[in-house]
Amino acid sequence: MSKVLIVSKTRMANDNVCVGGVDFDNKRSVRLMNANGYHESQDECPYDIWDVWDCDYHSSNQRPAPHVEDVNVFNRSKQGVLKSELRSTTELAKLLKQSNIPVFSGSLMNCFDGKLKCTQHGTLFINEESVPNYSTCFWICDRIVKRSDFKGKVRYNYNDGIRNWGYNISYVGLADPPDIIPAGSLIRLSLAHWWSPSDSEDEERCYLQLSGWIKDNITIKDGSQVSLREENLTKVTEYDIKNGIEDEYGMLYSRDSKRLLRYNNDGLEEYKVKDGTKIICDYAFADRGDYASFLKKIILPDSVTHIGKFAFSCFTLQSLNIPQNVTFIDGGFIQADAVKREKPTLICDSSFFKVYDDVLYAQEGESLHSYFGNASTIIVHEGVKSIGAYAFYSCHSMRSIILPNSLLNIGEGAFQYCTSLRNVNIPSKIKRMGDDLFYDCRSLQQITIPDSVITIGKRAFYGCRSLKTLIIPESVRDIGDEAFYGCSSLQTITILGDLRTIGKDLLGKRTKQPVELFGHSMCISLKKIILSKDNMEKFKRILPEDLWDKLYCFENKMIKSGSQDDDLSFQF
Repeated sequence: MSKVLIVSKTRMANDNVCVGGVDFDNKRSVRLMNANGYHESQDECPYDIWDVWDCDYHSSNQRPAPHVEDVNVFNRSKQGVLKSELRSTTELAKLLKQSNIPVFSGSLMNCFDGKLKCTQHGTLFINEESVPNYSTCFWICDRIVKRSDFKGKVRYNYNDGIRNWGYNISYVGLADPPDIIPAGSLIRLSLAHWWSPSDSEDEERCYLQLSGWIKDNITIKDGSQVSLREENLTKVTEYDIKNGIEDEYGMLYSRDSKRLLRYNNDGLEEYKVKDGTKIICDYAFADRGDYASFLKKIILPDSVTHIGKFAFSCFTLQSLNIPQNVTFIDGGFIQADAVKREKPTLICDSSFFKVYDDVLYAQEGESLHSYFGNASTIIVHEGVKSIGAYAFYSCHSMRSIILPNSLLNIGEGAFQYCTSLRNVNIPSKIKRMGDDLFYDCRSLQQITIPDSVITIGKRAFYGCRSLKTLIIPESVRDIGDEAFYGCSSLQTITILGDLRTIGKDLLGKRTKQPVELFGHSMCISLKKIILSKDNMEKFKRILPEDLWDKLYCFENKMIKSGSQDDDLSFQF
């Protein structure tokens, strides 16, 4: 008999239910069916989420990969339910990892080993080109996941800032769907059976589904249970600030002391956060425009589970610990680099993250979460599949970075304010260049965009005032708002494909006075925009008429990225 924890129940056709479990003895995920290999009806199904059962089963081979979890149960006995103290995101995630169940963090696109693909409408799937060896996993979401129903069907939308409209996931669970699943929640994902429309020649696909979630709860004084935040675990509102309580050092906490909201003492060099604190909120210890801290050491208690965006982005920080119960860290949580100080010491006790060579990694080293060193040349090792949002934020010392061929995803703002960056390669598997990716990389002179890229996000090259030429490959379909705003040295843009969407103020705005930060908001050096006939009409709609003389139309659509102007045929 194997001990199985029930973790999901999802609806199926004909009023049947699909039951997902974790076999702690054999360290695997299972999908429980009856002895004959069929799913049970809702009325007859004895399983409930959190139940613990002893099961005798044998594996079923009815379905092809990735659906390897199916088992036929021929003997079962309920043993009880999982203890309530083990039902938090932190504790359950630990149990899952101990049982070799995939638990991903960061962007949704990290899940299923980075093999998810996206339709033009934002629906995620896998196809036969890249099949994972499992069809269920768990994900600690790095952002809120919002309900976004479509044509009467419940679905959720996740937006990591890379794709303008985010990604859509169908909901197939039995529990009532909330409007928002907070950041830091543990979400169960699954891949539907292989399917293609019967009247279509389209390939078969397994579409992504959301079947359930766990969000941490706290008890307030009247004893009722409320979520830490309905919108975001780490976000601070004006209401929070107004109703917060300061400790003896002037640190601002929520009234229940579960959340540290803001650091308000500019005289301390060392501070120990209160025992029992669970959340370090966004910008909690960050330098602010009207305030800069002198903190050198921050000590976090073991009760901390979540760390917010830019929480420790303070100039003077020298020492910080990540406690053992931390399961969620948002982007840019620590200052990447400052030329006037030594790099900080980061000690990590959490099993969800590890520190090596001035880098905080997640996903057993497959996800580069944050860099906090001060090297001029950085080599990201082969095997890293994702780079987190704001991972190298404000790394002024970095002049060159070499990215591995294994890289699949780069988070928004990953190289924002890397003002000395001159050389960077974009690997051939990258599909999306996210919002603010190279924002104010003012030393970047050239970059090759591979023909795998589909989307260039908002402000992706904003303020890259040394960039002179840019070739956008045929694969690119969408370019976000202000993508080339402030690229004052940019002379030639070549767009080889037919764009589906072109963002507003793509080349900047006209202003009466020069923009102080970049010298000028428009691409004032621009001489040519080389593009197809279809794009010619689209650009005429967004550009002033006095810039139409910079539009050139090419005939040869077989031009590859890296071609020079001499290779092009023009129509005048």
